[in-house]
Amino acid sequence: MKGKKKGFWHIVEIVIVVLSIFVLLVQFSNTPRIEGEWTKNKLLIQGRDILYSLEKSGINWFDPVEVKQALDFVFNGTNIQYDLRIEKTIKSQIRVACFCNEDEYNITLKSLSSFWLNGRKINFTVFRYDPTNIFFSNLYDVTLIWDYPLAGKFGEIMQYLANDRGIVIIRDLQTTDFQNQDEKAVLEDIFSLAWNESITPTGSSMIFSPAITVEMFTYPLVRNFYGFPNSSGDNYQPPHLFQNFLENESIVEQEGEMIKMVVIEPDSGLAGMIVNTAISEGQGRTVWLSNGPDSEERRHLIKDAVAWAAGDVNPVVTNDISKKLAVASLIKLLHKDMYEPVEIVLSLGYLY
Repeated sequence: MKGKKKGFWHIVEIVIVVLSIFVLLVQFSNTPRIEGEWTKNKLLIQGRDILYSLEKSGINWFDPVEVKQALDFVFNGTNIQYDLRIEKTIKSQIRVACFCNEDEYNITLKSLSSFWLNGRKINFTVFRYDPTNIFFSNLYDVTLIWDYPLAGKFGEIMQYLANDRGIVIIRDLQTTDFQNQDEKAVLEDIFSLAWNESITPTGSSMIFSPAITVEMFTYPLVRNFYGFPNSSGDNYQPPHLFQNFLENESIVEQEGEMIKMVVIEPDSGLAGMIVNTAISEGQGRTVWLSNGPDSEERRHLIKDAVAWAAGDVNPVVTNDISKKLAVASLIKLLHKDMYEPVEIVLSLGYLY
């Protein structure tokens, strides 16, 4: 009974806040609209007031239904259009195209199980396709490819990444892969990989690169690995040592630096995981992960890689705004399971 009462009063609080915002919005709407900076500033003030008021009411920003109901009520009777998204976060719904055989598909399904993070559920939907006929469709946030060549796919991949999509390849590479010029172009220019004949793997345990800092774009991969619950509901503790990675691979970052190397063999400096971003016009992301025996830690790393490759913008309510004039935002720190500073972004404009 107490739970029901608490839920009821939460709804009442949101209704009161929304009504207050509505009254304020009506007053603004009745003011004659003058094109220019005043119009933009007015919308910006409205947007900020709405975000802070709804946040204070305890609204669940990750619930599209709750957010849409609140904002539809606020903007009812006006010609204002809106769009709301959450940035710097993990997408709640991730669609994955998997080009793999039956065994690889089963590992993928076990790796990409749903889980709860900071009060919302992260879901993966996996679609299996023939690995001998690889294609790239914007229907999927991430394309996952197991141990199959990508020669001749350079243009398709670049177009896919330009639409803010992600690609993860799980593959044991050989020196011959870098002798095929088409394959080499994909591996070097898109995945930022290079083969270094002068270095051989030592077979030691691998670690997250100590060069990764909080400011680097690779940091979320480390944070998420330790923050995501594993299959038993627990968390890995740092520093984690990865086993059974490199056999004969001599992979380093293509630029000769270490800013994109995520998992490394510390004594040789070779990589077991390299990521890349800002490759084309969009915000597409790529991940190369060395293949190896199936294990709990490897599945967890696959989940981490796919979640990162999907991007950090979570659409909540999407609309095609005819005349976008203002963008208001609110920074919020989620911390129930792991620290996750997110930005709630409300775009506003007029229908006409």
